[in-house]
Amino acid sequence: MIEAPGSIDGTASRHSQKVAVRFVRRVFSHLLNQVPYEDLPDQHLVLPPRQPDDGYVRPPRSAQRYVPQVW
Repeated sequence: MIEAPGSIDGTASRHSQKVAVRFVRRVFSHLLNQVPYEDLPDQHLVLPPRQPDDGYVRPPRSAQRYVPQVW
């Protein structure tokens, strides 16, 4: 099996992950800088009173869905 340079046991090296993250960060920064914007004044928020506890029970973790970790 031919492995890509910089790979260890078929997985990408930590350095290549950092390079990819920096690239994506620069792309997002560039795209956001293309959108004109102006600062908005802060608005005072009025929150409603908290609802009473009705005995909520969180479902088990096995019933919940999670986003897989790519890195």
